[in-house]
Amino acid sequence: MIMKPTMLNLICVSVSLIVLVLVFTGKSDAKVKETLVGAWLFDGNAKDASGNGKDGTLENGPKWAAGKFGQALEFNGGKKSYVNVGNLDLKGPVTLVFWAKPADAKPDDRLISNINGPAVPAFTIRFAPPKVEIWSSSWIPIIEKFDDNKWGHYAFVFKETGGGKEDVTGYYNGKEGLTVQDNYAFTDIGIGAHFIGQWGQYFTGLLDDVAFFDVMLTAADIKGVMNKGLKTSLAVSSAGKLATSWGGLKAQY
Repeated sequence: MIMKPTMLNLICVSVSLIVLVLVFTGKSDAKVKETLVGAWLFDGNAKDASGNGKDGTLENGPKWAAGKFGQALEFNGGKKSYVNVGNLDLKGPVTLVFWAKPADAKPDDRLISNINGPAVPAFTIRFAPPKVEIWSSSWIPIIEKFDDNKWGHYAFVFKETGGGKEDVTGYYNGKEGLTVQDNYAFTDIGIGAHFIGQWGQYFTGLLDDVAFFDVMLTAADIKGVMNKGLKTSLAVSSAGKLATSWGGLKAQY
C-alpha cells in the first residue's frame, strides 16, 4: 500500500530543512562572533561591539550620518577627523572588514592606518584611484577598482606564510581581488587617519561596520557579514537560535 504524505510528514520535512539551514548559518555567525578583536558599528557611538573594550575615541569631530546599516560616521579629511581605537594587539592571521563611501576620493586618501610606530614594517590602506593599495614596505595594489561616491564593502585577509611574511588578499563587494605579500605590523589603529601622523591624507566620506578578526575569514564568511551587517551577525547564537526556532515551530503544531 502506498502511503500518501500527511500534513505532519510535510511539516517534519520542512522543519528539518530549516534546522539544516540554521545549523550552517549559525556556524558561520558563531565564527564571526567568537573571533572578533574589535567591531565599531558607529550607531550613534564609537563603542566596541565585540565586548572586548576597544572603544574608539572620536578626534576632530567626525559626524553621525545615515549609514549602510543604521548610522555611520562622516569624516572630513580637511579637518583631520578620525577614530582612535588604540592597540588591538593583532598578531597571526587577521581579517579587516568595513563599508566605505568615499567622497571624491583623491590619490593618497587613507582609509585605516597605524597612527604611530615605525614606517617599515607597518600597515596603512589608501585610495589610488581607481585602485586601492596597501603598504608595509612599499605600495602594492590589492583591489583593482572601486566605485567612488558609492558604498562599497572592503575586506583584507592576512595569512602568515613564514619568514615574517604575510599574504594579504583583498575583497571588494564580496569579490576576491589581488593577493600580495609583505611583512605587516599593526600598532595603534586610526580609522580614517593618515599614516603615523605624517603621511597621506585623512579620509573624506562615510565609514560603517568596521571590524578586525583574529582569524582568516572565508569568502563565504565575508559575504555573510557584507549582506547581513555586523550587528545581525553578532546577534546570532547558533545554539540559542536553533533551540528557539525548533521550539517555536513545534509549538505551532
